[in-house]
Amino acid sequence: MTGTRVVLTGATGGLGFHVARSLADRGAEVYMTVRDLRRGAGLVERLTEEAPQARMQLLEADLADLGSLERAARELRERTPSVDVLVNNAGIMLAPDVRTVDGLPLQMGTNHLGHFAWTAHLWTHLAPAGRVVTVSSVAAASARRLDLDAWAASSTRRRDRRWRAYAESKLANLLFTRELARRLSAGASARTAVAAHPGLAATEITQTGMAMGHPVLGWLLTRAIRPGLQSAHAGAQPILRAALDPTLSSGDCVGPSWPGHTRGRPVLVRMPSRAHDEELAARLWSASEQAVGLAFPV
Repeated sequence: MTGTRVVLTGATGGLGFHVARSLADRGAEVYMTVRDLRRGAGLVERLTEEAPQARMQLLEADLADLGSLERAARELRERTPSVDVLVNNAGIMLAPDVRTVDGLPLQMGTNHLGHFAWTAHLWTHLAPAGRVVTVSSVAAASARRLDLDAWAASSTRRRDRRWRAYAESKLANLLFTRELARRLSAGASARTAVAAHPGLAATEITQTGMAMGHPVLGWLLTRAIRPGLQSAHAGAQPILRAALDPTLSSGDCVGPSWPGHTRGRPVLVRMPSRAHDEELAARLWSASEQAVGLAFPV
């Protein structure tokens, strides 16, 4: 991957750390977004100790802050002539039912809308045969609906349960990939949009999410289910295949091979049936443009 430029969100721990290290080991130039540059500096130091040849740079960006994403995208465009692979990996799980600084639901605003805006800002900077990889979750299959009206700050909808809000945000990741793939196909573009999910992996987001504000509870629950989890390194493999495999087509999804796609080697998997709803995907796209105040240039 020497000479390949990859932009990765959520590299400071868990899956993102292993994705970043593997990309650097292969010679890629990796640009990593972090909310805290100080913590990011420690990440770069750790990665370069393990891979002295690694070429890594940091960008300060917060997916829950649309202004932050616009500034980071502008900085990235100034630093690089183009981007070859954009990996939308960062996310939060089972977060409180609060709003982002822009008034959007926190989990949807971070996991989907933040990445939608980030990709839109960088779209014209993506290489002609570039790829967008968006990381979803097995939780997407449990989303029974996607209430786009609930995004409005004035919504009177009752408060979401944390799991449902998380599952809906992960379904949105898949719908975004499918709609982006459809638009690329219609325009005969050489770019590709691919989804991936890690199965059930032992990561910081798992423990933090399960804690739901109670760290000791999160620690205990994570250890109780650990025998059913694969390592973060193993969970990163579907993301890496989605980013690197030239045989993948737009709209493909990569996940673990075991029944239920909870663990195993990375293989092509079928998205949940809800993710194939073309009308819902188109509505999500329009609602996302309105929510982030951007016209996606594709």
